[in-house]
Amino acid sequence: MMRGGGGANNVYSLPENLFSRAMCAITCEQETHKFLLATNAIKRENEVHLINYSEDSNRIDQEQVYSIEGQGVWSISSSPYDKGVFVCGIAGHAESGSEQNYVGIFHMDEESEQPASKEFDKKPLKPTLELVGEHSSHVHSIVWEDSEHNEGFTPKELISADSDKVVIWDLKAGKSKAKVDASLLSKQEFSECTVVKRDPHHSNLLCIGVNNGFYQVDLRDKAGLQASLRQDVAHSDLIMDLDYNPNKLNTIATCGQDSALRFWDLRKADRCQLEFEENSHWINKVKYNKFHDQLLLTGCSSTFISLYRASSVSQMPLSHVPLADLNSSSTFIMTTMTIQDGMGLETERILTTNRGGDHNQASTDDAQDKVIQRYELEDSVQIVEWSAADPWIFAGVSYNGTFFLNHVPSKEKYKILL
Repeated sequence: MMRGGGGANNVYSLPENLFSRAMCAITCEQETHKFLLATNAIKRENEVHLINYSEDSNRIDQEQVYSIEGQGVWSISSSPYDKGVFVCGIAGHAESGSEQNYVGIFHMDEESEQPASKEFDKKPLKPTLELVGEHSSHVHSIVWEDSEHNEGFTPKELISADSDKVVIWDLKAGKSKAKVDASLLSKQEFSECTVVKRDPHHSNLLCIGVNNGFYQVDLRDKAGLQASLRQDVAHSDLIMDLDYNPNKLNTIATCGQDSALRFWDLRKADRCQLEFEENSHWINKVKYNKFHDQLLLTGCSSTFISLYRASSVSQMPLSHVPLADLNSSSTFIMTTMTIQDGMGLETERILTTNRGGDHNQASTDDAQDKVIQRYELEDSVQIVEWSAADPWIFAGVSYNGTFFLNHVPSKEKYKILL
């Protein structure tokens, strides 16, 4: 009997009353579209669903369900080096017997000592390594030593973060070797860390989101892990996520509770290069396309996944884009203006609204920067991800446990390739 609903229409749903805050693509799966979807249950057994999308049948099907201990999975990340390994940030009871938030490393190919449940064919899974004793709140971020696919590599360290600090773990010793305190970065009495990412071009550099800003830290700093670069007012409200451009050096995208998506050149971080503004809701997540950095995904608290083109700040801006069919209902009006953003900075802000068939308005399909498409789910979007096997396929998860998968529109794909 299947746990969760798969099938056509590119949607997979967790069982009733199971919610989710964590999903990831399996990075080592370069041929098939596989994802891990984890539940966030306080009073029920938590599960990790291994799901697969078949392009031939256009179906999302369940391959396996793993049951794991704990009071909710808050983050999950698959190993770039071993397709059978994933890491979870878990709230609750660790094997050590203490109630705390911890990081668990799991091997899907490990045989469990407990038999699988006959009713639902769930496979109990125990962590092969637990990293405990450092996190006082939910673990929202997990960062590998090297995010590039490198099968067979043995990592020496792992990074995790909660609302108070970033912890660098020594995997061989099974304990922390360094910490970055959020309050020391922001220099404010109350500091909330929301995200940490590793620079894909310089593995010793981390970018950490704290309060309204972001801070870059060099792990080689012998004098202590202090901010080597700081932007205290990247957003007018709490920063929610950030992502490095995988192709262009010194470039990140950030999003926040101020409904803004912003792009930054870290060499001139006093002002953002480009901004999109959503419609009065939080932007929870942002994710660059690994191969085509013109494309980004965002996930919003108002149930929308948005697919963006930000060509002007990409490695290869579009030199020419054919004019669109002006009768297309999926185009958007885009108004560019320079305004005060409430933080004392002037930024070029792009406001988008549906064109709604007004033929007197200029189409923006030929614009370098625009919202390509929005997709509506039933609840707040928690995670957005690109498939590891195909740069034109992406997915998202809403809090009610709905996994949604779709493709970059063909018209947009050809604009980039041709």
